[in-house]
Amino acid sequence: MEAVLIPEQDSAQFVEQQLGFPSASLEDIIAELLRSELAARRISGRRSLCDRIIILLESAGIVSRDQVKDVLFSLEKAGDISGGPKGRIAAAPLRAVKLAEKKYQLFGSIPHGQIAMLLHESKLTVGATRILTLKGDDRHEWNHILSELGGIELSPERWAGLDKVGAADQNWLDGLNNRLLMESVSAGSFDQETRDEWKVYQPDKAKLLQKARWHKDNQGEQGNLWRIWHERGWPIYCWTAGDSPERVEQIRLSADEANRTMFALDRLNEASISCKITKKKKKKKTQIQIGGFLPNAEYRYLITKGKFIGKYGDYFCFQLNNAIWQEVSELMIERLGILG
Repeated sequence: MEAVLIPEQDSAQFVEQQLGFPSASLEDIIAELLRSELAARRISGRRSLCDRIIILLESAGIVSRDQVKDVLFSLEKAGDISGGPKGRIAAAPLRAVKLAEKKYQLFGSIPHGQIAMLLHESKLTVGATRILTLKGDDRHEWNHILSELGGIELSPERWAGLDKVGAADQNWLDGLNNRLLMESVSAGSFDQETRDEWKVYQPDKAKLLQKARWHKDNQGEQGNLWRIWHERGWPIYCWTAGDSPERVEQIRLSADEANRTMFALDRLNEASISCKITKKKKKKKTQIQIGGFLPNAEYRYLITKGKFIGKYGDYFCFQLNNAIWQEVSELMIERLGILG
């Protein structure tokens, strides 16, 4: 079955028939529509994809641009879609992350219906988080389906890519400085693309949230990590030797590289952020709230070891079983310097 674009006049029937509306949450509906559209288009601009989803659901009056953008952000962080430069995104291949025997979390842009139609008794949840539970002797059949859909099976650690990217530490910053020597572009290289003022990241332990550590560029402001907004709405991050990209050479960083760099600078300046921890003994669960944007590898590790339960204000919140909390806590300290 190939993905197809959803005609606007059929959007209501699509939601009802394919997603089980109204039992599916709004987040789940948006997630499945985003996957379906992107699977058909393969490559799209973020803004045009969001506009398309708003058009599909506007007759029901149940969606706003911020809601669509939040779900799109979550799908990109999780790996359901692939982010690219200049506001572009692309469909991602199917990946089945093994959570337990006969239990998988699925990532990728292949729509729910395209997978579910190939299953028999096995159960696949719909929405932002897709969990597949195999029934009976379906394991052999699932291997065949996964291969047919171009997917592969991975462990949580392998899926997260923890072996491919280093910790947020001095070695990471040294790597950026080496790139600056080899790959730098001239001062003011991005001025014509922007509509804002440069801001510099300043680690400050008195400020609990990383977003509060960004400051406007006053003449003479020192710092290595800089950010400005592109005229079309996405952030541009740069690394310099210590002054504004308006005045000195720089290298451009991806959003993921910038997120890791913030944690590295925090650690170097003894200003690592703390996470709020709530243990619920009766439910045998631990909830953690983190006041910063996790790099992709650690984020994907957390959502397969536990789950992302949403944003509470400016905090990103996750839930884990108490049994694995110690293991996860030690990894987050080692890789990001996050304090419990």
